[in-house]
Amino acid sequence: MEIQKRIISELKNPKFLDLGFLYSDEALKDALVLLRDLLAQERQSFAVLLRTPKEEITFDTFEDEGLLDYYWSLLNHLKSVDDSPKIRKIIETFRPELQEFSHEVSYSKPYYEMLVYCFHHTDLDKEQKRSLSLRIERFESRGIHLAEKEQTDLKDLNQELSKLAETFSNNILDDEAEFEYVIEDVESIKELPADILSQAKGAYQSKYPDTKKDAYLFWADPNMYSAIMKYCTDRQVRHDIERAHYRFAAYGKYDNRLVIREILEKKQKKATILGYRHYAELSLHDKMAESPEQVESLLHDIALRAQKKAQQELDTLKAYFHLQELETYDVSFYSRKYKEEKYGIDQKKLREYFEFGSVLTYLHTFAWKFLWVELRKIDVLTYSDEVRGYEVWYEWALVSYYMLDPFYRKTKRSGAWADSLRGRSYEIPARKIPKQIPIIVNVCNFSNPSGSPTLLDMYDVETLFHEFGHALHEMLSESQYSDLSGFEVEWDFVELPSQLLENWVTERESLSHLGQHFQTGDPLPEDTLDTLEKLSTYMTGYGTLRQCEFALLDMWLYAGKTPETVTHLEQQVEKLTSVYALLPRTEEYAMYCSFSHIFGWGYAAGYYSYMWAEILEAQVFAQIKQEGMFQKQVGKKLVTSILWQGTRKPAKELFYDFVQEDVSIDAFLERKGI
Repeated sequence: MEIQKRIISELKNPKFLDLGFLYSDEALKDALVLLRDLLAQERQSFAVLLRTPKEEITFDTFEDEGLLDYYWSLLNHLKSVDDSPKIRKIIETFRPELQEFSHEVSYSKPYYEMLVYCFHHTDLDKEQKRSLSLRIERFESRGIHLAEKEQTDLKDLNQELSKLAETFSNNILDDEAEFEYVIEDVESIKELPADILSQAKGAYQSKYPDTKKDAYLFWADPNMYSAIMKYCTDRQVRHDIERAHYRFAAYGKYDNRLVIREILEKKQKKATILGYRHYAELSLHDKMAESPEQVESLLHDIALRAQKKAQQELDTLKAYFHLQELETYDVSFYSRKYKEEKYGIDQKKLREYFEFGSVLTYLHTFAWKFLWVELRKIDVLTYSDEVRGYEVWYEWALVSYYMLDPFYRKTKRSGAWADSLRGRSYEIPARKIPKQIPIIVNVCNFSNPSGSPTLLDMYDVETLFHEFGHALHEMLSESQYSDLSGFEVEWDFVELPSQLLENWVTERESLSHLGQHFQTGDPLPEDTLDTLEKLSTYMTGYGTLRQCEFALLDMWLYAGKTPETVTHLEQQVEKLTSVYALLPRTEEYAMYCSFSHIFGWGYAAGYYSYMWAEILEAQVFAQIKQEGMFQKQVGKKLVTSILWQGTRKPAKELFYDFVQEDVSIDAFLERKGI
């Protein structure tokens, strides 16, 4: 009981949390008991709420002061960044119990009727009306008016889908954790970045301390994968590494193929119950895009245009290097060599201008100079010494806490993301006196070599800026209501702020100050900047075509007929990925088995949103660049029109408020050189 009291006390701490304690063995030992206690309190509070007389209903009636969701989000974050049997068991045990109560609330007709009554019969301000209308809409889209049998079927499907998504993600993490690949041919990898080679050599020596072999041990670190695909001269090794990368969780004890087939089947059943043709149509009902057909038409148009440029790019590589054939595992290698030989761009040398600490300092300086956002570093206690904590100040007020977990660990989920560990609330909303300061987190998987400087590829730098854009969207959301925050905006708009920030990595006006040599402090040479400018559309046809492939595969899987067997699934994926592909896919291509976005996260029939948001963002940035990409009045306009707003307005209105134009694809195509 003493530990539980301490956990609750820490959860009520208005400042940055002591995650070191909350994630400690002693705290996790009591986590499940405390979760159940908090759930019992939530049930009791909900029962009391439902007895509220109509004449006493106000907007505040529905404000949840409980700690359950908050504590649950913290535990889920731990599982994402430091997975272990202990935290996995807590999550897997409690998730069905929490979801059962969530269904009780989500399908409560009395609760829904209270919301409707409040909307129509009480005095509400603009934000409260928006908040309630969104809540009512979510009730209706979940099927509040359906018969009890159909609602029960939906609840069962949601439970099953939640478990399947968890299994899908666990299979990937577990399969990746077991992957190892030893390379003894030192000559074939001598061009890899020194920090990557140092890690691989150290790993081999650590595993085989008695051997005298000069060998290197690689694992599923995405940084190692990228380095091998770009620099390894042994074509067979590149083939092996790509094959492994595209077959994680595809076979053996971590096989995700049956899991995927079940996910597709159950999502189709859910869509049918709710009155939709298929899950893709259900997914798009609350997004900016109007229909799957509209999305497919847009992607088809872009893919055909990108295909022409991509073919020219591949033909150029084949001609330059006198290649008879080119496979997918050759593209990174030869496109890198072409840039070095034709344009004099050495990517390893380029990395020397992007040392992690220097890049982070620039990012924070940019946030202050352009957006008036100040980050003040603070000491924090967390689950890893690598995690950094900050106070975030805007207009001389503390608006958020921010946490950055930048480096790869085998126990961390792959990829990069932003999340909210704690929402915002005000003691006195009208005066913006805070009661609870939000805690926003960015997670990345950069390589962190021991004893060496952390040098980033430009893609890594873009990732850091991208995730910080997400964080800003949430940190600066002004509304006190969590369902009006930046993360709650329409799914195909949520990537706009993040993709927008990537421009301050690639645009010369910013890049000339961002890139500084990690030893000398010298900026990127002018001739290098000239070359990078010329290369701004290099291989963008191939890259855009790949994004179209991912987005269309996602949309087609969720809009098409559910495969009856794993064999049918494999055949369907092979057929779909070959529609626009210029390089053939073989039966070994099983990338979909680790396509976390659409099967493990929340992007089902929504992966297109990256390209959709980039189209919007390209138009927004074109205007920013014209008005001044470091002008504070432009930054202020971005904050007030989009970042501040969260989802206080529909996304179409937010977009129009900034650009004062209708959506156009022109700026996107111009940027890509398509």
